[in-house]
Amino acid sequence: PAAFALDPNASVSKEAGPFDLFRHGFKAYREGNKEEAVEAYRYAAEMGHTGSRWALATMYADGDGVAQNDLEAFKIYSEIASQGVEPGSEDTGFFVNALLALADYYRHGIPGTAVKTDLTQARQIYFQVASTFGVAEAQFQLARMMMTGEGGTANVQQAKKWLNQARKAGHPGAMA
Repeated sequence: PAAFALDPNASVSKEAGPFDLFRHGFKAYREGNKEEAVEAYRYAAEMGHTGSRWALATMYADGDGVAQNDLEAFKIYSEIASQGVEPGSEDTGFFVNALLALADYYRHGIPGTAVKTDLTQARQIYFQVASTFGVAEAQFQLARMMMTGEGGTANVQQAKKWLNQARKAGHPGAMA
């Protein structure tokens, strides 16, 4: 990666620990200094900081402060997913959000790349997040896939069960 010089007036240098870099990146992002945020996140991500990896991937996915690059986002989300998460860890939210993003990429593919639509993989990821972490969005998406048989056998009974769980959690789509 290209070498960047963090703002000399900033409170964080690349020698800082990953958590300080993450906090610095978050502050820079909030203040609208997205180039500095990307830089701080990149340094922290290289040190294995999950939150920074997730923030960087999300910026790539949204084209927020960097050129939009779904493939780059996909790669980073995949690294987070393969790294796993300790139960109850502070990284759980980042891990779950990375899995949800991956499921969406598998559901739709990334045109012009090697990432093709893989409905079975998308459904498996939604199932993992719905059952292990009880995330309403995953429950809702899983139910939708089960209703239509996307990525596996259609199962209206199971779909209803997941829709009901998502509804109880207050998911707007499930409540409709």
